[in-house]
Amino acid sequence: MGMKSEILCIGPFNRDIIHILDYPKEYYRNTKKGTLVTASVCHCNTTEQSLKLARALDIEDPWDFNRHAFSITTPRNIDWMGLGELSAECDEWDYNDCKTLITLMQHNFTCIFQPNG
Repeated sequence: MGMKSEILCIGPFNRDIIHILDYPKEYYRNTKKGTLVTASVCHCNTTEQSLKLARALDIEDPWDFNRHAFSITTPRNIDWMGLGELSAECDEWDYNDCKTLITLMQHNFTCIFQPNG
């Protein structure tokens, strides 16, 4: 079985970013500011893509759970150019996911590389 991966982001709800969260706008109708919500970005469907995603996030070993979480307060050497190039390879996401990731980080979301497989 091959590896799939994504970046799961968890952070405080804010109406300014409702358009990039996981669910349709109307689902957040009664959500209070600051409530923890999620958004998933940068989905990869192959082992090769998943390894490239890990490397772009400055993660050498995709199973080193100590390196999976990152945020604006715990920055790392993210290869934004590499993420942009990878977006062209992955059917599940595009360059806008890179912009979404930046926006979520700017809104105090913790982002977690999540490999599966």
